[in-house]
Amino acid sequence: MANYKIVVEGVSKHFKNTKVFSDISFNIKKGEIFCILGRSGCGKTTLLRMFSGLDTNYHGDILIN
Repeated sequence: MANYKIVVEGVSKHFKNTKVFSDISFNIKKGEIFCILGRSGCGKTTLLRMFSGLDTNYHGDILIN
């Protein structure tokens, strides 16, 4: 894990009865270029808000080195 800057493990997010995403996991290495792509409403902004600490109501782990 020392080579990774961001580790996302088993993250799930729901708004009331709507599932935004479920059980996603990935690692971003130091110096790696990473992008998040998807259609409108798929959870891109929600995931970025979770990275920044603006959205803390989720299941799973987000570790930022």
